[in-house]
Amino acid sequence: MESTNDFVTWSDLRPALNTGLIQTLVSDVQKPNVMQVQAAVVPLFLTNKDVCVKACTGSGKTLAFCVPLIQTLLNLVANENNSYQKDEVLALVVAPSRELAKQTSEIIQLFAAILPQLAFCYLIGGDKIENDLSRI
Repeated sequence: MESTNDFVTWSDLRPALNTGLIQTLVSDVQKPNVMQVQAAVVPLFLTNKDVCVKACTGSGKTLAFCVPLIQTLLNLVANENNSYQKDEVLALVVAPSRELAKQTSEIIQLFAAILPQLAFCYLIGGDKIENDLSRI
């Protein structure tokens, strides 16, 4: 599904995204253009608005909330006055299914290179606790 908003790029969004984030979206994620749902909700997320989205499969919803999450984490680690501690949980994403949890984790992992000071992992219910502990 292509964007229906005249090929808006990630650089066009306001508030502006981190250049490393944009580069990762274009080269690693291979999504140079913003999908319609992303153009609608990413600016809202980035300005701390509550967002509820209903859109069809393949519309870009997962990336629409992963991008603001990564941007927020980039802002946090760039802040010299950050107050987070080593081994502190900075974000928690809850997904309604194992498949969506895995998909979300795989997308977020694509941005790990631009946040080397942070570790990402996913935990799913019904799995052996040993598996979860090995991912932490």
